[in-house]
Amino acid sequence: LSLYLHVPFCQRMCWYCGCHTKITARYDPIHRYAQSLAGEIELVAGALGERRRVSHVHWGGGTPTILKPADILILTDTLRRHFDFAPNGVFAVEIDPREMTRDIVTALAKAGVTRASLGVQDFNPDVQKAINRIQPYEMTKQVIDWLRADGIEEINLDLMYGLPYQ
Repeated sequence: LSLYLHVPFCQRMCWYCGCHTKITARYDPIHRYAQSLAGEIELVAGALGERRRVSHVHWGGGTPTILKPADILILTDTLRRHFDFAPNGVFAVEIDPREMTRDIVTALAKAGVTRASLGVQDFNPDVQKAINRIQPYEMTKQVIDWLRADGIEEINLDLMYGLPYQ
């Protein structure tokens, strides 16, 4: 079984984005969504009728790492209460490096994340400005260093082509 959790929130809109997302500066709607998502996990698990083994979990969005560490851990605990995670399974999360903190990375590691997918798009400052996604190389490198330090070593960068100035 594979599970996908969608967290449809971001703090800023990237002008190339085609994702179903909502921009919010307040955390309350994100927290309420996380609570609803935990309830939905319980409903789906109950509807399945028996405990199932999960080989892949993927959190996407929006930006799932907009979640505070406590909500990351609540959602993961809810998943683990209702599903058996395969020993060699993949638990992947999409990351916006612009919003990452050391505490969020630590929560992801504690949650059991095995793969991180960092949204980069392009390192060229002109391209970043044109798509409303200012993200210096050093910022992305810092997040990668934190991930590796916490044992999350499967890391990929999401790059795009066809953006302005490419």
